[in-house]
Amino acid sequence: MALQIEFKTDLSLDDEDIYKEVEAGIARVVAEVFGLTWPAPPEVKKADLAVLSAERKQVLLPSYGPWYKNFPLPADIHIEEMSWVQVKELFSSELNFLLTNRPK
Repeated sequence: MALQIEFKTDLSLDDEDIYKEVEAGIARVVAEVFGLTWPAPPEVKKADLAVLSAERKQVLLPSYGPWYKNFPLPADIHIEEMSWVQVKELFSSELNFLLTNRPK
């Protein structure tokens, strides 16, 4: 299965706005493919940012750039270290399951 995504981006936008536009386009397609609500409810965005905050704290070096402003407290989760091979196998397995069982 191949998805083709076309973006008509206003090149006068700055990099951050272009990134947000591309991210929103991808999220819309993912929502459509898997039968999810679009746009995502605010609670989903808050939970996503809490997990990203936990990832930053546990995996990335501390950074305080503009991308990390107004984040919620990190989610109470533990991120397990994996090799790239493990990540690829897990991702492939989960993606296959989701695609096989998605709403028609």
